[in-house]
Amino acid sequence: MALRLQQLECEAHIQHVVALEAASYPADEAASETQIRFRQQHATFLGDDVLVGFVNGTLTASQELQEESMSEHDSSGTTLCIHSVVVDAAYRRRGLASTMLKQYVNHVVENQVDAFTTEPFQGNPAAVLVMPTSQFL
Repeated sequence: MALRLQQLECEAHIQHVVALEAASYPADEAASETQIRFRQQHATFLGDDVLVGFVNGTLTASQELQEESMSEHDSSGTTLCIHSVVVDAAYRRRGLASTMLKQYVNHVVENQVDAFTTEPFQGNPAAVLVMPTSQFL
């Protein structure tokens, strides 16, 4: 299964991402459509342009994760805050989330980000998976 990283532009794909987010997170943790539209930088697609998942992130100039740095996007920021990695239920358990995350991180590192942290955001520790930096690249 070939994946490609692509900027999310098509309205149908944006609506699919909104539905995937709502199906994947409790209502009080899921990003709203407004937040998704604001944050959405890239999405991963399957072969024939079927949306199978997405990575939702923002950039911050801060070196520490705080409520403000997690809720705003600073286009000149160099620290990446990854809010969610979601795969459609029909495509789960195939390693796609890991593949999407690695492609996304590699793309952002090549273009702008110079720092990652393995420290979870304390605002919602149950929703954070801490990965060793070696797994990012």
